[in-house]
Amino acid sequence: MAEPITYVTSFLVKIITFILGPFFRKPIDIVSKFFYLNAYEISTFYSFYFDMKRMFPHSLGGVVDYNINWSEIYLKKKQSNCTLRIRARDNQSYNKITFCVTASLESLKYQSVVEVYDVSTTPCIIALPSIPLRSIEIKGNTIYEPYSSVSVEIKEIIDSNNIIIDVRGKLKDILHPIDNLDKIIKEKESDIYRWGQWWNLDFLESEKEEISRFFHAYSFNAKFRGSITKYFWQPVAWFMNIPFVLNIYFWSRNIIWANQLNKALEKNLNDYDYES
Repeated sequence: MAEPITYVTSFLVKIITFILGPFFRKPIDIVSKFFYLNAYEISTFYSFYFDMKRMFPHSLGGVVDYNINWSEIYLKKKQSNCTLRIRARDNQSYNKITFCVTASLESLKYQSVVEVYDVSTTPCIIALPSIPLRSIEIKGNTIYEPYSSVSVEIKEIIDSNNIIIDVRGKLKDILHPIDNLDKIIKEKESDIYRWGQWWNLDFLESEKEEISRFFHAYSFNAKFRGSITKYFWQPVAWFMNIPFVLNIYFWSRNIIWANQLNKALEKNLNDYDYES
Protein backbone atom coordinates (compact mmCIF):
# COMPACT_ATOMS: atom_id res chain seq x y z
CA MET A 1 0.00 0.00 0.00
CA ALA A 2 2.93 2.35 0.61
CA GLU A 3 3.87 2.81 -3.01
CA PRO A 4 0.39 3.77 -4.33
CA ILE A 5 -0.15 6.20 -1.44
CA THR A 6 3.23 7.79 -2.02
CA TYR A 7 2.49 8.07 -5.73
CA VAL A 8 -0.93 9.65 -5.19
CA THR A 9 0.42 12.05 -2.56
CA SER A 10 3.24 13.16 -4.85
CA PHE A 11 0.80 13.61 -7.73
CA LEU A 12 -1.56 15.71 -5.59
CA VAL A 13 1.33 17.91 -4.37
CA LYS A 14 2.36 18.56 -7.97
CA ILE A 15 -1.21 19.43 -8.97
CA ILE A 16 -1.64 21.81 -6.02
CA THR A 17 1.75 23.41 -6.71
CA PHE A 18 0.84 23.85 -10.39
CA ILE A 19 -2.52 25.45 -9.56
CA LEU A 20 -1.53 27.59 -6.57
CA GLY A 21 2.08 28.28 -7.51
CA PRO A 22 1.38 31.53 -9.42
CA PHE A 23 -0.60 32.88 -6.44
CA PHE A 24 2.25 32.29 -3.98
CA ARG A 25 5.13 33.22 -6.28
CA LYS A 26 4.70 36.98 -6.01
CA PRO A 27 4.43 37.11 -2.18
CA ILE A 28 7.49 34.83 -1.92
CA ASP A 29 9.41 37.10 -4.31
CA ILE A 30 8.50 40.17 -2.26
CA VAL A 31 9.61 38.57 1.01
CA SER A 32 12.83 37.11 -0.43
CA LYS A 33 13.68 40.45 -2.05
CA PHE A 34 13.32 42.16 1.32
CA PHE A 35 15.67 39.64 2.97
CA TYR A 36 18.31 39.19 0.26
CA LEU A 37 18.33 42.26 -2.00
CA ASN A 38 21.21 44.10 -0.28
CA ALA A 39 23.44 41.00 -0.37
CA TYR A 40 22.66 40.45 -4.06
CA GLU A 41 23.39 44.10 -4.85
CA ILE A 42 26.75 44.05 -3.06
CA SER A 43 27.86 40.82 -4.72
CA THR A 44 26.80 42.04 -8.17
CA PHE A 45 28.46 45.42 -7.64
CA TYR A 46 31.73 43.64 -6.80
CA SER A 47 31.62 41.70 -10.07
CA PHE A 48 30.54 44.73 -12.11
CA TYR A 49 33.20 46.98 -10.56
CA PHE A 50 36.10 44.68 -11.40
CA ASP A 51 34.73 43.83 -14.85
CA MET A 52 34.67 47.55 -15.60
CA LYS A 53 38.16 48.07 -14.19
CA ARG A 54 39.45 45.20 -16.35
CA MET A 55 37.42 46.03 -19.41
CA PHE A 56 40.47 45.97 -21.70
CA PRO A 57 43.11 43.76 -20.08
CA HIS A 58 45.01 42.90 -23.28
CA SER A 59 46.94 44.93 -25.83
CA LEU A 60 47.71 43.95 -29.41
CA GLY A 61 50.80 45.41 -31.02
CA GLY A 62 50.33 48.88 -29.61
CA VAL A 63 47.36 49.25 -31.97
CA VAL A 64 44.35 48.32 -29.85
CA ASP A 65 43.40 47.33 -26.33
CA TYR A 66 40.97 44.44 -26.37
CA ASN A 67 39.03 41.85 -24.44
CA ILE A 68 37.12 38.74 -25.45
CA ASN A 69 34.15 37.69 -23.39
CA TRP A 70 32.82 34.16 -23.80
CA SER A 71 30.47 34.14 -20.79
CA GLU A 72 26.72 34.05 -21.22
CA ILE A 73 26.26 36.85 -18.67
CA TYR A 74 28.56 39.87 -18.75
CA LEU A 75 28.09 43.28 -17.10
CA LYS A 76 24.65 42.24 -15.87
CA LYS A 77 23.44 41.44 -19.40
CA LYS A 78 22.85 38.20 -21.25
CA GLN A 79 24.71 37.84 -24.53
CA SER A 80 23.90 35.37 -27.29
CA ASN A 81 27.35 35.47 -28.90
CA CYS A 82 30.95 35.57 -27.86
CA THR A 83 32.06 39.23 -28.18
CA LEU A 84 35.22 41.14 -28.95
CA ARG A 85 35.67 44.55 -27.32
CA ILE A 86 38.27 46.94 -28.71
CA ARG A 87 39.50 50.50 -28.52
CA ALA A 88 42.43 52.22 -30.24
CA ARG A 89 45.48 53.01 -28.14
CA ASP A 90 47.20 56.35 -27.58
CA ASN A 91 44.51 58.54 -29.21
CA GLN A 92 45.03 56.85 -32.57
CA SER A 93 42.28 56.24 -35.13
CA TYR A 94 41.92 53.85 -38.06
CA ASN A 95 39.50 53.66 -40.96
CA LYS A 96 39.36 49.87 -40.85
CA ILE A 97 40.87 46.95 -38.94
CA THR A 98 40.26 43.33 -39.93
CA PHE A 99 40.39 40.82 -37.07
CA CYS A 100 40.58 37.04 -37.25
CA VAL A 101 39.50 35.36 -34.02
CA THR A 102 39.98 31.59 -33.73
CA ALA A 103 38.88 29.37 -30.84
CA SER A 104 40.58 25.99 -30.94
CA LEU A 105 40.71 22.46 -29.60
CA GLU A 106 43.20 19.89 -30.84
CA SER A 107 40.66 18.44 -33.27
CA LEU A 108 38.37 21.41 -33.95
CA LYS A 109 38.38 25.17 -34.37
CA TYR A 110 35.83 27.96 -34.68
CA GLN A 111 36.69 31.10 -36.57
CA SER A 112 35.19 34.55 -37.05
CA VAL A 113 36.66 37.18 -39.35
CA VAL A 114 35.30 40.66 -38.69
CA GLU A 115 35.97 44.07 -40.22
CA VAL A 116 35.66 47.02 -37.87
CA TYR A 117 35.38 50.54 -39.29
CA ASP A 118 36.20 53.92 -37.77
CA VAL A 119 38.17 52.51 -34.86
CA SER A 120 39.00 55.11 -32.21
CA THR A 121 39.44 55.34 -28.45
CA THR A 122 35.67 54.95 -28.11
CA PRO A 123 35.05 51.32 -27.09
CA CYS A 124 33.46 49.14 -29.75
CA ILE A 125 31.71 45.78 -29.25
CA ILE A 126 31.77 43.20 -32.04
CA ALA A 127 29.82 39.94 -32.06
CA LEU A 128 31.73 36.79 -33.04
CA PRO A 129 28.87 34.63 -34.37
CA SER A 130 30.96 31.57 -35.27
CA ILE A 131 32.48 31.21 -31.79
CA PRO A 132 30.18 29.61 -29.18
CA LEU A 133 29.80 30.83 -25.64
CA ARG A 134 32.00 28.92 -23.26
CA SER A 135 29.76 26.29 -21.70
CA ILE A 136 31.64 23.72 -19.60
CA GLU A 137 30.27 20.24 -18.93
CA ILE A 138 31.55 17.66 -16.47
CA LYS A 139 30.71 14.02 -17.11
CA GLY A 140 32.22 11.62 -14.62
CA ASN A 141 35.82 12.71 -14.13
CA THR A 142 36.10 14.39 -17.52
CA ILE A 143 35.73 18.10 -18.28
CA TYR A 144 34.34 18.95 -21.70
CA GLU A 145 35.07 22.42 -23.08
CA PRO A 146 34.18 23.92 -26.48
CA TYR A 147 37.74 25.25 -26.95
CA SER A 148 40.97 25.50 -24.97
CA SER A 149 42.62 28.55 -26.58
CA VAL A 150 41.57 31.70 -28.41
CA SER A 151 43.81 33.59 -30.82
CA VAL A 152 43.20 37.20 -31.85
CA GLU A 153 45.02 38.37 -34.96
CA ILE A 154 44.95 41.61 -36.92
CA LYS A 155 45.01 40.76 -40.63
CA GLU A 156 44.74 44.26 -42.06
CA ILE A 157 44.91 47.86 -40.90
CA ILE A 158 43.94 50.91 -42.89
CA ASP A 159 44.90 54.12 -41.12
CA SER A 160 43.00 57.41 -41.03
CA ASN A 161 44.69 58.47 -44.31
CA ASN A 162 43.47 55.33 -46.11
CA ILE A 163 47.00 53.90 -46.19
CA ILE A 164 47.34 50.15 -45.67
CA ILE A 165 49.75 49.38 -42.84
CA ASP A 166 51.97 46.34 -43.35
CA VAL A 167 51.37 44.06 -40.36
CA ARG A 168 53.09 40.93 -41.77
CA GLY A 169 51.19 38.62 -39.43
CA LYS A 170 52.97 39.91 -36.32
CA LEU A 171 49.91 41.28 -34.57
CA LYS A 172 48.65 38.11 -32.92
CA ASP A 173 47.82 37.16 -29.36
CA ILE A 174 46.75 33.85 -27.81
CA LEU A 175 44.53 33.54 -24.73
CA HIS A 176 43.83 30.48 -22.60
CA PRO A 177 40.42 30.64 -20.89
CA ILE A 178 40.28 30.16 -17.13
CA ASP A 179 36.99 28.84 -15.80
CA ASN A 180 35.32 29.04 -12.43
CA LEU A 181 34.97 25.28 -12.00
CA ASP A 182 33.69 25.61 -8.44
CA LYS A 183 30.27 26.74 -9.64
CA ILE A 184 30.07 23.61 -11.83
CA ILE A 185 31.67 21.00 -9.58
CA LYS A 186 30.22 22.26 -6.30
CA GLU A 187 27.04 23.62 -7.95
CA LYS A 188 27.55 27.09 -6.55
CA GLU A 189 25.27 29.92 -7.57
CA SER A 190 26.89 32.40 -9.92
CA ASP A 191 24.76 34.29 -12.46
CA ILE A 192 21.07 34.05 -11.66
CA TYR A 193 17.99 35.85 -12.98
CA ARG A 194 15.73 37.11 -10.22
CA TRP A 195 13.38 40.05 -9.61
CA GLY A 196 13.56 41.04 -13.27
CA GLN A 197 17.33 41.25 -13.68
CA TRP A 198 20.61 39.33 -13.62
CA TRP A 199 22.71 39.04 -10.47
CA ASN A 200 26.24 37.76 -9.96
CA LEU A 201 26.72 35.87 -6.69
CA ASP A 202 30.41 34.92 -7.03
CA PHE A 203 31.48 37.35 -4.31
CA LEU A 204 28.73 36.10 -2.02
CA GLU A 205 29.86 32.50 -2.56
CA SER A 206 33.52 33.38 -2.01
CA GLU A 207 32.63 34.95 1.33
CA LYS A 208 30.93 31.72 2.36
CA GLU A 209 34.18 29.92 1.57
CA GLU A 210 36.07 32.53 3.58
CA ILE A 211 33.93 31.74 6.63
CA SER A 212 34.67 28.04 6.26
CA ARG A 213 38.42 28.72 5.92
CA PHE A 214 38.30 30.96 9.01
CA PHE A 215 36.97 28.19 11.26
CA HIS A 216 39.32 25.59 9.76
CA ALA A 217 42.27 27.90 10.46
CA TYR A 218 41.25 28.18 14.12
CA SER A 219 40.81 24.40 14.30
CA PHE A 220 44.22 23.73 12.76
CA ASN A 221 45.92 26.30 14.99
CA ALA A 222 44.38 24.83 18.15
CA LYS A 223 45.40 21.31 17.14
CA PHE A 224 48.92 22.43 16.20
CA ARG A 225 49.44 24.12 19.59
CA GLY A 226 47.91 21.19 21.45
CA SER A 227 45.32 23.52 22.96
CA ILE A 228 42.24 22.14 24.69
CA THR A 229 40.19 24.53 22.53
CA LYS A 230 40.65 22.09 19.65
CA TYR A 231 37.72 20.12 21.10
CA PHE A 232 35.57 23.17 20.39
CA TRP A 233 37.03 24.36 17.08
CA GLN A 234 37.28 20.97 15.38
CA PRO A 235 33.54 20.18 15.62
CA VAL A 236 32.68 23.75 14.60
CA ALA A 237 34.97 23.49 11.55
CA TRP A 238 33.39 20.15 10.68
CA PHE A 239 29.88 21.59 10.89
CA MET A 240 30.93 24.50 8.66
CA ASN A 241 31.65 21.97 5.93
CA ILE A 242 27.93 21.19 5.78
CA PRO A 243 26.39 23.57 3.18
CA PHE A 244 23.11 23.88 5.10
CA VAL A 245 24.90 24.94 8.31
CA LEU A 246 27.25 27.27 6.45
CA ASN A 247 24.30 28.94 4.72
CA ILE A 248 22.49 29.50 8.00
CA TYR A 249 25.59 31.07 9.57
CA PHE A 250 26.28 33.22 6.50
CA TRP A 251 22.73 34.57 6.20
CA SER A 252 22.50 35.18 9.94
CA ARG A 253 25.19 37.83 9.33
CA ASN A 254 23.91 39.12 6.01
CA ILE A 255 20.14 38.90 5.90
CA ILE A 256 18.39 42.22 5.14
CA TRP A 257 21.32 44.62 5.74
CA ALA A 258 24.24 42.44 4.51
CA ASN A 259 26.59 43.96 7.11
CA GLN A 260 29.37 41.36 6.78
CA LEU A 261 29.31 41.48 2.97
CA ASN A 262 29.46 45.25 2.99
CA LYS A 263 32.57 45.24 5.23
CA ALA A 264 34.19 42.60 3.01
CA LEU A 265 33.44 44.69 -0.07
CA GLU A 266 35.04 47.80 1.46
CA LYS A 267 38.13 45.80 2.41
CA ASN A 268 38.50 44.32 -1.09
CA LEU A 269 38.09 47.69 -2.79
CA ASN A 270 40.61 49.34 -0.43
CA ASP A 271 43.11 46.51 -1.00
CA TYR A 272 42.67 46.80 -4.77
CA ASP A 273 43.14 50.59 -4.75
CA TYR A 274 46.23 50.21 -2.55
CA GLU A 275 47.80 47.61 -4.86
CA SER A 276 46.95 49.70 -7.93
